[in-house]
Amino acid sequence: MPEQKSNKIFFAGLDSLRFCAFLLVFFFHSTPAFKIGYTGVLFFFVISAFLLTNLALEEISNSGRFNPYHFFMRRALRIYPLYYLIVLFAFLLLPILSNIASIPVTLPANKWYYLVFLSNYDYSDHIFFLKFLWSIAVEEQFYIGFALIAFTFKRSFWAVWGVLLMLYIIIMLLNISGKIELGYYNTLTYLPCFLTGMAIAKIRFSFPQTTQRLIFLLPLIAAILYFSSFYIAVLNEFLNCTAALLFGGIIALVLYVQQIRGPILSRLLSPTEFLGKLTYGLYVYSGLVFTFNIVVLKLKEPFIKQITEFILILLIAYISYRFFEKPILQYKKKWN
Repeated sequence: MPEQKSNKIFFAGLDSLRFCAFLLVFFFHSTPAFKIGYTGVLFFFVISAFLLTNLALEEISNSGRFNPYHFFMRRALRIYPLYYLIVLFAFLLLPILSNIASIPVTLPANKWYYLVFLSNYDYSDHIFFLKFLWSIAVEEQFYIGFALIAFTFKRSFWAVWGVLLMLYIIIMLLNISGKIELGYYNTLTYLPCFLTGMAIAKIRFSFPQTTQRLIFLLPLIAAILYFSSFYIAVLNEFLNCTAALLFGGIIALVLYVQQIRGPILSRLLSPTEFLGKLTYGLYVYSGLVFTFNIVVLKLKEPFIKQITEFILILLIAYISYRFFEKPILQYKKKWN
């Protein structure tokens, strides 16, 4: 069974999965040949949707309703401080440092996109580390949509979920036919990731034993869809669905292992569970470190480059979490 901590459900292993998702992203950017690493962002989306849906279902079960204000405040305390720290550094301090060091810097053409979490729709050429924030914008847009529909979860979860799935299929078919163009950074492109996380949370909440079957079912479906895409061209456009189902199966496996070996799992994964708490900072600061290496350090040897970048990212993320993020997160309990 999941552990209960401070009126909040804690699933041992999910922070470790977050860290694994970060590693995929890290190697994607540090190792050009590791192209599968882009799926780390998809993994983040699935995990996020699972956790938020579970919290919403628990809240509805305990209090009879979903409080969107509390939801927004919890998300704002987690996302906004670090996000705006990076944005303000880029817009206010970086130009000064650029002048001092005589290193040219290109900032986004539409700075306000970053201020209102729409940076995934800014396609202008600008400094590398800010581009990492596109997925944070996608998450924030998901949060807004989630808050608008979560009140329906008490009686109409699957109806709303089904409508969203049909909407995604219709949009993708229009995209394939060329009538609309979604693009890599469009939030709707990642709807299957969010829907998968939401579905697993609902199944775990309503039918705990069914989660065990998902361990085999979801990866099997993912494999069938993936190999079918070699013969059915249209399925190539739905590979995000395949990845979402695969990651959903991994989450189901962790839930099952936790159910039968919870204490053992917690002890085995304690190092990566701690690192998983740093993943927001690890992800955001990785862009800064990669850019610092490109512009200043200019390390080329792959192993030295990766080790140096990883240590710097880990050190900065830890300091940020310990002295900046964690003190702010203490206020989340006011809105539990």
